[in-house]
Amino acid sequence: MFEARSVGDELDAEIEVRPDLRAPAGVPLLGPLASFCDTMGGVVAAISTFPVAVATADLGIALDPGARPRAVRTRPQVLRRGRTNVVTEMELFDVDTGARVGWSTMTSAVLSADQPQIYDPRIVTQMMRTTYTPGDDFYAELGLRRGPDLGRDGAVGAQLVIEPWLGNSMGMLHGGCTAMIAEAAALAAGEVEFGADAPIAVVDAHVRYLNGARVGPIVASATVIGREPEALSVRVAQHDAGLDRQTSLANVRVIRRAEPSARP
Repeated sequence: MFEARSVGDELDAEIEVRPDLRAPAGVPLLGPLASFCDTMGGVVAAISTFPVAVATADLGIALDPGARPRAVRTRPQVLRRGRTNVVTEMELFDVDTGARVGWSTMTSAVLSADQPQIYDPRIVTQMMRTTYTPGDDFYAELGLRRGPDLGRDGAVGAQLVIEPWLGNSMGMLHGGCTAMIAEAAALAAGEVEFGADAPIAVVDAHVRYLNGARVGPIVASATVIGREPEALSVRVAQHDAGLDRQTSLANVRVIRRAEPSARP
């Protein structure tokens, strides 16, 4: 789904925005780009702390609602390397035009020295199932379902069964998948509010990681906390049903009828 390479002391990465990675409004799905940022930001954070492991604590991402890039690139940067956390930044650019199409920051918690990294973080791998065929419904391929009654207690939401290939090296659900689930649940809320065929998209999200998701299924519940004529603010709480505990909390913005950007 994406590739990365070293450029001097920096990491340069690209993700192709295929048709199946676009929201109904035509803009890129936020979840896959969040996964892209979580992976790339995590790699540079892990390089800065090696051999001590890191884990994502929170991730924020915002997209230009008018951008329609064919592919997106970033060079993740470490903004701060502290004793207990590492803050990274990923500016997102259109590969063809060089225009900025989004921005992300994340905080990685530095784990204790008795939790060493299993893999050298300089070995960057792709989070992609080998049987995945471009052109399919990306979220359906993940097994990610969304709907008006898939949250806890019949709330609007989304659900995902944890498969081994969706995990990270610590045996937990990949942080990018958590962002994808949050987006799916927020889109479900948007479909209820604006209609199933409405041209909607998620353009802003902040995800706080609370506990590792290890068993599943993951159940995400969406609550609309703010309404505008063409936008929603949605709170998405995720729970690991197998462990009966909350795993994350996200604030997500859903918009309707995104227009092409006039900015260069």
